[in-house]
Amino acid sequence: MANLVTSYETSHSHRLYNENDLATDAPMVTIDNLIKGKTFSVLGEVDYEKTWKTAGLPPEYGTRSHGYKTSMSNKIPSIA
Repeated sequence: MANLVTSYETSHSHRLYNENDLATDAPMVTIDNLIKGKTFSVLGEVDYEKTWKTAGLPPEYGTRSHGYKTSMSNKIPSIA
């Protein structure tokens, strides 16, 4: 099985920061910040799986390819 994912994103941020004197309301600091960005990514994944016969294992192990029992339980209560 193979997966290939691509993405392209652009970002645009424009901020204007001002500090004024409280007594005179005169501007003390003005910062104009403009950021533009572009991001391109490619992700690939290849999975190979092989199933092995269970040989010489007790019947309670069944035909699982890894030869041991597994179990999973939800420890976090679900939100209904």
